[in-house]
Amino acid sequence: IPTKDWLNIETKKDILDLKIFDARGVLVKETKASNKVNLSSLQPGVYLLKLNTIDGLSTHKIIKE
Repeated sequence: IPTKDWLNIETKKDILDLKIFDARGVLVKETKASNKVNLSSLQPGVYLLKLNTIDGLSTHKIIKE
């Protein structure tokens, strides 16, 4: 699902931190323990979200409109 300015992360697991990478693999955003991330500074495109929870690391594709 595409998103605009805010990314809401729904998980039952405690988030330790998250990182967002652009298509080239460059880190563009990093934050600690947050379920809501402001993406307004990012250009439209496809990004990878690496979510670090208490149960481990997972990767998700996000689309910024």
